Amino acid sequence: MNECELVVAERSFVADEVVALALRDPLGRDLPEWEPGAHVDLLLDPGLERQYSLCGDPADRSAWRIAVADRPAPRRDVNSPGTPPPR
Repeated sequence: MNECELVVAERSFVADEVVALALRDPLGRDLPEWEPGAHVDLLLDPGLERQYSLCGDPADRSAWRIAVADRPAPRRDVNSPGTPPPR
């Protein structure tokens, strides 16, 4: 799969210390198709990469959804709408 730039479009608490993030293309383009069990590699900083399982409806190509452990600041600021996702 190719690299793409995404932004956090939605953030919601789904469990104690777990946040669901909706990642979207900043220009509103559809994201590539995916199947259950798919993972994404997110790059936060040079040398800092994290893997997350995609969750939600694979037919919804407007956003990819991931679940992330909620962390104290400063990492929490990265999860604000309009910012790049955690990686």
